[in-house]
Amino acid sequence: MQIVELRADNFARLKAIEIRPDGSVVPITGRNSQGKTSVLRAIWAVIEGKTAAPAVAIHGEAEQASLYVDLGDYRITRTIKRDPEGREEWSLKVIARDGTRITKTPQALIDSFKGDMGFDPLGWCRLSRRSASSVRPTSSRRSSARRSTTGAVRRTSSRRRASSIRTTRS
Repeated sequence: MQIVELRADNFARLKAIEIRPDGSVVPITGRNSQGKTSVLRAIWAVIEGKTAAPAVAIHGEAEQASLYVDLGDYRITRTIKRDPEGREEWSLKVIARDGTRITKTPQALIDSFKGDMGFDPLGWCRLSRRSASSVRPTSSRRSSARRSTTGAVRRTSSRRRASSIRTTRS
């Protein structure tokens, strides 16, 4: 799974962005406090939800923020609205490629394919040199991968797989 398009409006430090990757690497550059981290958090928050967002997700005095990602097979939209008391209310909409809206447990559907995108570069940086050399990004849900305590995906042998998964999942 890969990102075909990302859009964010009024999210964190961002007023509006639109990214359509046309290659395998998309540089995100800029000076300090210009929103580079907010772009990465937008990707994380559209997939994970409120738990991946900053404490205040709506930019400035805006009344609402929106996050949108097109993953090819699915289009995910999260809308964040500020209620009269100032709290942020989150909603989720997932549309399949054929236009069908996923209404039954859309977050569970997203969670089911997160393994296809499961590589945490910051987690990889925190690993020892020896451990980091064994980390490989996964390419399918069937791969024998597990998340280490740092969040990086690590391949395991078939003998260790069952116990590794049991001990690392919470």
